[in-house]
Amino acid sequence: MEIDRKGMMKLLENPVQLSPGVRVRFGVREDMPAVYTLMKESAMVNGDTVTVSETDLVQDGFTDPKYFYVVVAEKTSDRDSESSVHEIIGFSMYFFSYSWAVLVIYMEDLYVKEEDTENSIRTALMKKIAEFAEENSCCKIAWNYRKDNLPALKFYERLEATPLQYLT
Repeated sequence: MEIDRKGMMKLLENPVQLSPGVRVRFGVREDMPAVYTLMKESAMVNGDTVTVSETDLVQDGFTDPKYFYVVVAEKTSDRDSESSVHEIIGFSMYFFSYSWAVLVIYMEDLYVKEEDTENSIRTALMKKIAEFAEENSCCKIAWNYRKDNLPALKFYERLEATPLQYLT
């Protein structure tokens, strides 16, 4: 699937209403243990296996050269307390690529652990990636998805994503 520049702009223009205590932000090194746990959970749900290690994620995402970027959805247990607990409940990993000599963002994974019936967390994660793509003059965001993941397909269709065009 892919969202072109027009679709990215539309995504950026529309506000996303998240539940109280939930925010989406760019990931940091300290998030990698939680991201790794969610990555393994996502793989298990999809019948896959994670072969990368948590150490690999830190090395490849937070040292030069940087091989991927990550955004996370974070839930705070108590917004008014300094001792509140912050839990990573979703993430998306992405990296730069080229398509016919134009810079694109390729999204590798999008996973949210909690029930997200309104898809607001997923939308907010995609919006954060679109923000990054716009700041870096990318012309689109592209990704693959499992054909048997119908909720994901419906979500992507609501974003007006279109199927990737392959040469035959």
